[in-house]
Amino acid sequence: MFKLSRIDYLRRKLMQDLRDALFGPHYTIEGTTFTVPRGGPPAPRKAIARGTYEKNERDLVQAHLPRDLPAIELGGSFGIVSHTIRKRLAPGQTLVVVEANPGLIQICTGNVNLAGSIAQTHVVNAALAYGAPSVRFKLAENIHTSHLVFDGSTGPDIIDVPAVSMASLRAAHGIAGRFSLVCDIEGAELHLLRHDAAALAFCDTIVMELHPTVYPAMGGSLAEVMQRLEKLGFAVVEKRSNVIAACRQSGTRV
Repeated sequence: MFKLSRIDYLRRKLMQDLRDALFGPHYTIEGTTFTVPRGGPPAPRKAIARGTYEKNERDLVQAHLPRDLPAIELGGSFGIVSHTIRKRLAPGQTLVVVEANPGLIQICTGNVNLAGSIAQTHVVNAALAYGAPSVRFKLAENIHTSHLVFDGSTGPDIIDVPAVSMASLRAAHGIAGRFSLVCDIEGAELHLLRHDAAALAFCDTIVMELHPTVYPAMGGSLAEVMQRLEKLGFAVVEKRSNVIAACRQSGTRV
């Protein structure tokens, strides 16, 4: 069974690689043509081609993100969700996109900038982490499963990246008041909720992908994530699969 699965994976990857070799690594979603990395796993490229890539996040951003507030996105990846955020925001609003993988910064920047407002858009190579100026980050074969490393592992696929917090991002980019957050960081949202409550007190809306299978290894749970959101004054207004939109309830701002 394993060999068959591997063969099927390689067959699909070969087909996607051939497609990219013939037509370029360019895929169109809702009228916008994005560039993606060559040679990666086939599933994300196939999802982009079908228009289903991160659709839950994109739909919740379009439905709930305020137009008149600056936004921070944690986990920019290819910059496709970033593009949706940028289009949603009013032209004068700041968008800060954080991506840990240095190999994706150019692609992420190019894709988000297709939406315009380039001067108000900032793509930062960093990872959300606390307690040190840098953090180790594992570059997985599947870009979407790359993650922070805390267990002492080493290897050529583990790199150091600058660490940022929500507080430091807001200070660095002049976001002094209310803001929105879009977050897909493979479980590190639990660290965010544990360590950055003071900065999140200024957040009005969160679109967040949850990772329930990751939390136990971090000494947490999905219940803890939801309890911390509630304690911060948020209520979930829509949920699609593991992606939620949560809005601050009136009277809960610090």
